[in-house]
Amino acid sequence: MRARLSLETCNQLFVCAPLAAKIFEHYGVHLFASGAGLYELRHLLVLVQQQKPELKIHLSPAWRLVSKWEQIRPLQHRTPLPKILYMAMVAVSLCWGMRRWAATLMIGFLGMTRIGEALAACRCDLLLPSDNFDSSVSSAFLKIRKPKTRRRGKGRIQHAKLEQADEIQFFERHLAQLDPGVKIFPLSAAAFRARWEKILEALKIPTRVRPTPASVRGGGAIASYRQGKPIQDLLWGMRIGSQSTLESYLQELAADNFLVRLPLDAKTRIKHAAALYPFLIAQ
Repeated sequence: MRARLSLETCNQLFVCAPLAAKIFEHYGVHLFASGAGLYELRHLLVLVQQQKPELKIHLSPAWRLVSKWEQIRPLQHRTPLPKILYMAMVAVSLCWGMRRWAATLMIGFLGMTRIGEALAACRCDLLLPSDNFDSSVSSAFLKIRKPKTRRRGKGRIQHAKLEQADEIQFFERHLAQLDPGVKIFPLSAAAFRARWEKILEALKIPTRVRPTPASVRGGGAIASYRQGKPIQDLLWGMRIGSQSTLESYLQELAADNFLVRLPLDAKTRIKHAAALYPFLIAQ
């Protein structure tokens, strides 16, 4: 719109609320026809309602378009990383001496963070019990400086909480002495992905069914849910505002397990590698 209309003209469109709402509806049709993602329309409507509350009552047609879009093209969630595969991957990486890579994966999975947030983290963003000089503190916290939801009414700086005692002790041994400005994983996202693929290859996971690093956050959420963590705690931990969004995700994926579709060799390797997890993180 800005490419064809002046800023003053764009602002004038909002003077007539029904007209503005109609424009957003037609823009949604354009996004659908051009193959764009549904999230683009949904995020736009949420932002408009926040910035122009007077338009909210006029946006029903645009929101109905969102519902129709979901029916025509159902949302396909990424397959979450199963906990036993997460444990196997950490074990293999530690056997190969990749402690910082393993720590990054552990933070993403246990803290239910987006993998990009874990990759962007520096040592100063990770608050360990030793940083508080208080032995009674048993949790660690990861500061997330540029969260994805910062433009949707959430905090500009957020945090993830880690409560697993053995893993926190691992961080104390291998990360606590790093300089504050050093990244927890010192290489690029592409380097992280390359090591991810090598580990899955070593575990004999077929290429066609391999989870991607984007599956880490969902895997951590599903693991916490299966362990009995309440929905409200998951919402807080994942920094999600909508319970319906989380419920649809859990309903669809909590009972799914792509491990059953793996060849026997892969299952055996995953099982034996995962068995080493508690011993390797304790070293």
